[in-house]
Amino acid sequence: MFISSNSWKNLDVIKSNLRIDKNKKIILSISRLTEEKNIIFLAKEVAKVLKNNPEAVFILGGEGYLKDKLVKIVNEAKVSERVFFVGLIEKT
Repeated sequence: MFISSNSWKNLDVIKSNLRIDKNKKIILSISRLTEEKNIIFLAKEVAKVLKNNPEAVFILGGEGYLKDKLVKIVNEAKVSERVFFVGLIEKT
């Protein structure tokens, strides 16, 4: 799924595009999915937050070689239904 960077300015548009309930809280990260960005640590910590906060979702924008590992982490944590990998966010 691709979301224009213009959409990030309006939270309601983001939630609508991803079919997220408007009352959900969003945790957002836009980053390369690489070790240098410590994205594995972030995914593990966000999984803990999501388990304790059913009203929250995690949106991760970016591409990188760790995506498959991140998907595995959220699947194993059983929070994948509240994690959205939106891919590359291009500047417009």
